Amino acid sequence: MIAQTTSDKTVRFKTTPQKTEFMRELSKRVNAYFKDNNISQHANAAMVIKTVIVMLAWCATYALIMSNILSPHPLLLILAFTLLGYVNITIAFNIVHDSCHGAYSANPKVNKALGYFMNFTGGNSYLFTMMHDAHHSFVNIHGIDVTLETHGMFR
Repeated sequence: MIAQTTSDKTVRFKTTPQKTEFMRELSKRVNAYFKDNNISQHANAAMVIKTVIVMLAWCATYALIMSNILSPHPLLLILAFTLLGYVNITIAFNIVHDSCHGAYSANPKVNKALGYFMNFTGGNSYLFTMMHDAHHSFVNIHGIDVTLETHGMFR
């Protein structure tokens, strides 16, 4: 899929000593901020609690829909599907996105396992990781950024 949405163009960014120094200094300051404030660069307890709550909400909503209890009440069934959609979005943007970037845990195996939650949302964890990482390499460059070249599906 990635090959179909990208080109074989070679991208070379012009750099200058000022740009290189800026990036070095920015990275140093960001790392110092986390260290000076004794903050982990990975998920904190609040994020872990949110993950548990969101996954429980997904399981409960899905079980409610599959239980057939709401079938006699079409409006409630529509509301349940709407809620499931919002929970899916929360999983994708909060849990999977952070794990895809290796930011959820210092352990790569934990990040990979959490990335599989994308499959709960009807997506594909492998494709999401591949396309999202490719997107961050060339953000908003037409002809190369995969999110711009998916015929409007992601944009």
